[in-house]
Amino acid sequence: MTSQNILFRFVVLTLLVAFFFGSYFLENIGVQYVSEGGNPVFKLHLYSYLTVIMFATSFLNRQIRLSFSGLGGLESYWLVSVACISFVVIYGLFRQGMSGMAYLVDTVLTPLLMVPLLLLLEDKQKDTIIKILAWLVLINSFIAIVEFSLSRSFIFVEFLSFSHFRSPALLGHPLNNALITATLAPLLMAKTRLPAPFYFFTVLLSLFAFGGRGAMGIFILGSIVISLPVIKRFMTHGVTMTMRKFSLYQIVFFLVLIAGGAVLVLTSIGDRILSKLYIDNSAQARFDVFAILAQMDTREWLLGASNTLKSNLAFFIGQKTIENYLVGWLFSFGLLGAVPLLISVFNMPIRMVANMPLNAKVSLMSLFLVSITNNALSVKTTVLLFVFTALTCLIKRKK
Repeated sequence: MTSQNILFRFVVLTLLVAFFFGSYFLENIGVQYVSEGGNPVFKLHLYSYLTVIMFATSFLNRQIRLSFSGLGGLESYWLVSVACISFVVIYGLFRQGMSGMAYLVDTVLTPLLMVPLLLLLEDKQKDTIIKILAWLVLINSFIAIVEFSLSRSFIFVEFLSFSHFRSPALLGHPLNNALITATLAPLLMAKTRLPAPFYFFTVLLSLFAFGGRGAMGIFILGSIVISLPVIKRFMTHGVTMTMRKFSLYQIVFFLVLIAGGAVLVLTSIGDRILSKLYIDNSAQARFDVFAILAQMDTREWLLGASNTLKSNLAFFIGQKTIENYLVGWLFSFGLLGAVPLLISVFNMPIRMVANMPLNAKVSLMSLFLVSITNNALSVKTTVLLFVFTALTCLIKRKK
């Protein structure tokens, strides 16, 4: 077996571990991954350890530098991103010790280390990874719909802060599920042999199940944007296909539409969806977080909030969680850390999607907009791991 095939299997294993071993699953089997206390070794996810092992092995074999060849300067963007997140990790350790630093490794650093490893793979292997991700997102969406219909999760979770049931599916917190699904779906919708309308409606229903109203709205808007060139081309030039194929597309579209309507009307999902379409306490919390910025002085804006302000966070915004990752970064690290964090997350993806199709640009915009509606990027999440993986596998090399 060649080293490339071994690397491919390790990458697939890493992605499967990241997808199926969510935070709630780990807590249920006794691993204190997100809860307080426990062994510091388990504060980093297994997929981070696997990625570091693969990266170190490839680095020692001098393969990492070769992986960027033909990608027109992507290496410099990657180096800047790695340098930025490394600075934030060091600054965070200096400022607040080990507390809360593991998420920077799992959420940001590990996805960056995965990029050059993926570039070492053959195009056929990358296509296989894309198909795996597409099916994983669809399976997770199915699980969410079933859980939402039954008002019961397959993995035990205590929903102490939700007024209505939200599906945790396989990816932990419901809003983390919504962020990952809404971001990846535009990239992956056409990567299975299933009809795109079927994939679209399944994802749309799952976003209801996750309770991600912001994610749902942005996903619908993004889907409309992606459809506009197709609609324009259809209206001006028509399409070239056999009558049989065109009829089949029509049948599939109407069947999916009827099935989706039946689910909404004949089950309890429709009533529960309508009950969510208003500004409740959960939605109001997204607006209240900005009040904490008014309490920060100049020094805190630059370096991060003081311990006194951190201990009184609940007094100013009514809860201990800042439901906006940008505000959360400013609160924790100040501009000195928040700006490098922003660069490390979006610097390279922006460069990657510049020459990619419209759906890739919509996917990245969805990541930015949906993540603002919650604190997903200021806690442990696999969204960047999957997004960086998908974009890297889809990017085209220059000959």
